[in-house]
Amino acid sequence: MLFRSEQALASFEKALQVSPDHIDSLMNSAVALRKLERHEEALQRFHRILQIDPNHVNARLNHGACLGDLERCDEALTDFDIVLDAMPDCVDALVWRGGLLNTLGRPQEGLHSLERALALKPDNAEGHYNCGVIYQGLLRYEEALDRKSTRLNSSHSSVSRM
Repeated sequence: MLFRSEQALASFEKALQVSPDHIDSLMNSAVALRKLERHEEALQRFHRILQIDPNHVNARLNHGACLGDLERCDEALTDFDIVLDAMPDCVDALVWRGGLLNTLGRPQEGLHSLERALALKPDNAEGHYNCGVIYQGLLRYEEALDRKSTRLNSSHSSVSRM
């Protein structure tokens, strides 16, 4: 998988040499950099896209995810809130937001975000898993087991992207 990301990145880099502000090439190279765990470089690319197009929701979502990977939770939350202002039903932003809020010691808010995500996409394995983690932290073990087993069952029917 990493080899493919490296190959893809090389191609996108060539495209950027020809057209440095080509948004699709910037976006795809940033995603490849994130997959390669070159987060700071990825953040620079996502930031460049947002300079060109401040309303690029996918770049904002991925920028937030990259910040989340780096455990820069408050900054990531800001990005996800901006995404949700533009797209209130963005399941990925809701799931990321829920996990980050829990990390920041705000589990009830995290559950609210995750429940919204699961109402929109009931088979979201990552959402169920994150709910289970929060319930476990709240010592609500029966609910935690239910959510974690739901994740196992739904992971057969869908693939988690986070």
